[in-house]
Amino acid sequence: LKRADPDCVESVLMIRAMRDSNVPKFLSQDLPLFFAIVNDLFPGIEVPYVDYGALQVEIELALKKQNLQVQDRLVSKTIQLFETFMVRFGVMLVGPTLGGKTTDYKTLAIALTQLREDNSPDERYQKTKYTCFNPKGITMGELYGEFNELTQEWTDGLGSKIMRGFVTEESPDYKWTIFDGPVDAIWIENMNTVLDDNMTLCLANGERVKLNWSMRMLFEVEDLRVASPATVSRCGMVYLTPSDLGWMPYVRTWCAALPEEPFGEKPKELILSFFEGIVQKGIDFIRKGGSEPVITEDAQLVISLCRLFESLFNTEAATANSCAAKDAQTEAPLVPRNVKTMDPAEFEKLLLPTFCFAFTWTVGGSCDVRTRKMFEREVENWFPTVSMPRNGGCYDGYVNFYEGPKWKNWTELVPQFQFDDTMSYFQLLVPNPDTVRFSYVIDRMLSKQFSVFLTGNSGVGKSVNISNLLEKMKELANLVPVFMTFSAQTKAYQTQLTIESKLEKKRKTLLGAPVNKTIAILVDDVNMPLVEEYGAQPPIELLRQFQDQRGFFDRKKHDWKDIENVTLLLCAAPPGGGRNAMTARFCRHSHVLCMPPTSEEAMQTIFGSIIGGFLTKFKPEIQSLSTPAVTGTIELYTKCGDELLPTPTRPHYTFNLRDVSKVFQGLLMVKPLHVQNADSFTRLWFHELSRVFCDRLICDEDKGWFFKTASEILKARFRILDVDPGVWNAINWCDYLRPIDSRVYEEAKDPAKVQKQLEDANDDYNLSHTAQMNLVFFTDCIAHVSRIARIMRQPRGNALLVGVGGSGRKSLATLATFVADYELFQIEISKSYSTADWHDDLKRLLMRVGGNAKEVSFLLADTQIPKESFLEDTSSLLNNGEVPNLFNAEDRTQIL
Repeated sequence: LKRADPDCVESVLMIRAMRDSNVPKFLSQDLPLFFAIVNDLFPGIEVPYVDYGALQVEIELALKKQNLQVQDRLVSKTIQLFETFMVRFGVMLVGPTLGGKTTDYKTLAIALTQLREDNSPDERYQKTKYTCFNPKGITMGELYGEFNELTQEWTDGLGSKIMRGFVTEESPDYKWTIFDGPVDAIWIENMNTVLDDNMTLCLANGERVKLNWSMRMLFEVEDLRVASPATVSRCGMVYLTPSDLGWMPYVRTWCAALPEEPFGEKPKELILSFFEGIVQKGIDFIRKGGSEPVITEDAQLVISLCRLFESLFNTEAATANSCAAKDAQTEAPLVPRNVKTMDPAEFEKLLLPTFCFAFTWTVGGSCDVRTRKMFEREVENWFPTVSMPRNGGCYDGYVNFYEGPKWKNWTELVPQFQFDDTMSYFQLLVPNPDTVRFSYVIDRMLSKQFSVFLTGNSGVGKSVNISNLLEKMKELANLVPVFMTFSAQTKAYQTQLTIESKLEKKRKTLLGAPVNKTIAILVDDVNMPLVEEYGAQPPIELLRQFQDQRGFFDRKKHDWKDIENVTLLLCAAPPGGGRNAMTARFCRHSHVLCMPPTSEEAMQTIFGSIIGGFLTKFKPEIQSLSTPAVTGTIELYTKCGDELLPTPTRPHYTFNLRDVSKVFQGLLMVKPLHVQNADSFTRLWFHELSRVFCDRLICDEDKGWFFKTASEILKARFRILDVDPGVWNAINWCDYLRPIDSRVYEEAKDPAKVQKQLEDANDDYNLSHTAQMNLVFFTDCIAHVSRIARIMRQPRGNALLVGVGGSGRKSLATLATFVADYELFQIEISKSYSTADWHDDLKRLLMRVGGNAKEVSFLLADTQIPKESFLEDTSSLLNNGEVPNLFNAEDRTQIL
């Protein structure tokens, strides 16, 4: 400053130096305090602001070139970034997501390049190029380079290669290396010699890369919570806060970009008036009185609102009301109405109802059930002229463009369910208003390739609904679904390889969907990856880089690969219980939808349709019991959820929709021949209810509560007068009373016959195995074997046997396996047993089951789990039937 203006008063220079070095890093609420302190130190001195004429003009032009709004705060932050670059080799752009950090540096680069092309006399303005990557989406070795442990061969890293490439360029152009990811105390330490006066990158192979002054290091981060003071002190800071920018600039930019047909000047004015008058009310309501399972940002909700509103008018979508709707399940699916040819007056009438729908499912789409009910009442007040569906609120209907602005009820789009007894139980999906409404919103967003994040408690049907929709879109909308599931052991490298293997290589640096198709990658349990010591989740950072920049860096060659026509669909339960909160910088790319727990009405529709369809081949007296069976099961499920809460001594007391489903899965195992009357069906229902709910209870008190509750339901729903505990608790249905080739699920009315059957099975086992097993079959032992055998009979029948050591878990599971004629598979633990041995055992198991089509029982004891990663692999096996990246390319070739 002194060099630039040698005659200036020193007190003024001092104030300018303090202001220029401190103002960029302050939050907006701290600025008044800073200026008050300066005024106290230098009373009465007025400091004129520097006129950045040419640069400021060019920055404003650069914003317009990018079709963005010229905001004074963003322009001043861009100038502050330039000033900081002039005095610092390393600069950190800090601030919450959607504050304009990326726009800030991109705008400055465009402005500086344009000024040099215009031959500006100021030598500080030079052409600017930059390379941006996420340092947490790769390992430390991939960032700076590493030695191969076996061959001691050096492999260069991505960061070091980028910097070395910039060093070799001798032009005066600015060259920025942008680290767009969390700064922690580990990877950034290697940058300390780069950021101080040495400007030297020191690598593990002894190489020292001397950087030049035309280069800069730019770190784009959300916060500096875990950055070391040594790093922070070496860097200049520019802090951007979303409140300075607000969300209205995005809306104006989006509105200006809407096509002229059908969005003319008047419709755009109407749309802007809706945003200005209503949206902030909704956001304030959610922030003050509501709660969200997955936290969202204000601007994120507005961006989702703009996207959904635009998607609802998408005339290029495959169907008018989603691929899961009734009118899409015909030979000629109903296509969207062409709004471009609609009468302008008629089109304008549709704008407010459509905006209300989009507002409901974005601003009110991420909140929980309690907030949703309150929000629904408020929406009716905010949109008094919108005609909601009869006997419903804003969540209960949609706008049918063929029938005008009046909302229609979701029930009009629900397809008819046809029970098919040849289908697997898990393929039965009963359409209901809940499935249709979420499918509608997700379908609309996918039609424009916008990302969606579906959350909700475990067991509400998130994965099933999305998977079903994707299969329908595969048939009707030229969409190719790809399914991935994350676990705590998921690595960024595996994630990238998996995604790349599913894409088509179009050019050397371009991957994407097949011709005339799009790909939707469903990432289930997306918040499961382990959080590192300093808070980052590398697989999430990799996906964020894809969302931000639509591509990846090649892991070996370090070339950039663009990815086109690929959309991410995310699915996860809210944080807690092994699930982690993800960075807002990742979540903000997606439209967050919270799926509420299934209502009793929806459960009655779902399970009533299934059991009603199944019982059509049974006697009329049995068919009449379908309604009591459904209402009774739901009643007991609701009471269990309210009364039997999980505690440290009984953490497995968690009940969800899957438990209700298992009751009906058990009912569907019988044949009409073995259920001859209503009494027999009632005993079967009570037996299945006991197996699902009572078998997990750990004490007589809880079991007594269960029997009391179930007996009340028997009396009220089934008109059973005599409910003797000794008789009803002794009911046993099993499938091992007949030879293996003619087994059926039937009631075992003679306990002596059951005991004789199991004793014979035990003798047969001892004849064919060297390890003898001499069991005494008392009542509880017989009951436990029957329970395990029942679970093994069912598809996806997996059991968690809880009990103290010596209580017979392993012996009874072994006998049940022998009775079911399954092979028993176990691992043998030794001191040297490693993860590689575990994976080899899993390969043998999966080859035996999937490759040779053997029926196998995998028995895993708690003493055989020395590492937590074993549990993660087991969890993947239970959820998806596979362990991600278990088989390498050679194994796959051998299998095929």
